[in-house]
Amino acid sequence: SQLVLQSNSTNDNSVASLFLTGSMVVTQGLSSMVTLNITSILDIIKANSLFCTSRLNTYLYVPASVVMDTSGNRNHGASNVSMVNVFTRDTTNPTLVTFDLDMNANQIVLVFSETVQASTLQIAGLVLQSSWNRSASILVPIITSMASSANTNSKQLTVLISMSDMNMIKGNIPTLATGLSNTFLYFTPGIVYDMASNALLQPGVVQVRNYTRDSTGPSVDSFTLDLNTGSLAITFTEYVNANTLNASKITIYSSYVLSGATSYALTNTGSVTFSTGTVIKLTLS
Repeated sequence: SQLVLQSNSTNDNSVASLFLTGSMVVTQGLSSMVTLNITSILDIIKANSLFCTSRLNTYLYVPASVVMDTSGNRNHGASNVSMVNVFTRDTTNPTLVTFDLDMNANQIVLVFSETVQASTLQIAGLVLQSSWNRSASILVPIITSMASSANTNSKQLTVLISMSDMNMIKGNIPTLATGLSNTFLYFTPGIVYDMASNALLQPGVVQVRNYTRDSTGPSVDSFTLDLNTGSLAITFTEYVNANTLNASKITIYSSYVLSGATSYALTNTGSVTFSTGTVIKLTLS
């Protein structure tokens, strides 16, 4: 389409504008009024706060020769920018449609029904759960995670899951968040506002749309060796399954530089005496 929505009556660099590409003509036949369906670009319009927020910043540019009258005469180019006659503001409240969970990248992507203001997202209103039914679910509130700094006003917003929240999620595997069947998100009212400042009003639960499993192995963050008690405590970067620990693969060295360092390889005779998910404590025999 050659029609252009813009923020004022000029055509200089100060104008915010959008070609109505993808819009469809609804009116058929002969008429003095033409109706366009702009559903396909509505979210693009809403994402730009510089125009189409009131009658004062909503103009339509109609170039010459885009329409003909009943005698076959095309419209001319004079006075081709007009302010909107009737402006109806957006009063529809946004809803959360679905979400994606990436256990490898540690992030949640929220998918809304319309463009929302990225700056209004309230992470504290989100809770991961294992089923549709909250009362019968494992619940993990999203507490210390943050919205991505790369978020812009859009239908999709990304939440970067903190290590603390991710470990709480992983600590409830396999009951929670191992696939589509046990990954759901509860959200409270007011977690976000759309571009017209309409709040998400209704709480609800949505099922994950796309699930990406964790494919990154854990690594050792630090360790403590107590020669008085004969214990070794190993702290990992994420929750681990203590039952899978093979102590015979652990070697203690006297230096960061392994070549020429004194070393001692553990046997598999030690026993796990304590585990917090990220910390495994071994009693050495």
